[in-house]
Amino acid sequence: MHKKMEKKMSKFKTTVRILTGKNTTGTIWLGVSIFIGLGLIVLDLFVKQGIYSAFAFPILYNAMDLIGYRNIVKDGIESVPEHEYFIPQITQAYRILQHTWEFLLAVVIGLTAGWEWMGLGLLLKFTSSADILYHLLGEYEMFPKYWYYQGWTIIGWFWFRRDIHLRKEIPGTLVYIQCVAGIAITVLYYILRT
Repeated sequence: MHKKMEKKMSKFKTTVRILTGKNTTGTIWLGVSIFIGLGLIVLDLFVKQGIYSAFAFPILYNAMDLIGYRNIVKDGIESVPEHEYFIPQITQAYRILQHTWEFLLAVVIGLTAGWEWMGLGLLLKFTSSADILYHLLGEYEMFPKYWYYQGWTIIGWFWFRRDIHLRKEIPGTLVYIQCVAGIAITVLYYILRT
C-alpha cells in the first residue's frame, strides 16, 4: 500500500511541477507558447490579417507537443520499463491525441481567419516549424545535426522515397531550409494578398 501511495504522490508532484513550470524550462515555454499562440489568434480576430493565425498554428501545435510528448510518451515509457509491449500503444495513444489537437486547431483557425490561412498554418507545420520550436523551447538539443522523425514533412516524404534502404535521418540543414521556405511562402502570400 505504501509503494502505491508513493507512486501516486510522485505522479502528483510531477504534474504540479509540470503545471507550475518549476525545475523544467520546457514547461515555462509551454505557458509562453500557449499565451503567444492564443494571443495571435485573438489579435487576428481584431485586425483580420490572417497571417497571425497562420503563425499561431505551429506555436499551439508545439504547445501540444510540449505537454503531450513529455507527459504521455516519455513518462509513460518510463513508468512501464519492464513492459516493452506497451511502448507502441503509448505512442499510438499520443498520436491519436496529437492528430485530434491538430484537427481542432485547423478548424478553429479555418473558422476564425479563413481556410487559406489554415492551409498556410498546416504548411508551416509540414515544413517542420513546430518541431524546430519544440527543440528550441523544450529540453532538447537545440539544432540537431540529423533529424530522425521527419518522414511526415514535405522534404521527409521525398527523402525517404529515394532509397528504401536509406537510414531514416535527414540532415539538419535540409530541415532548416524547409522551415525557412515554409515561412517565406507564408509571408510572400500575405504580401501578395494585401
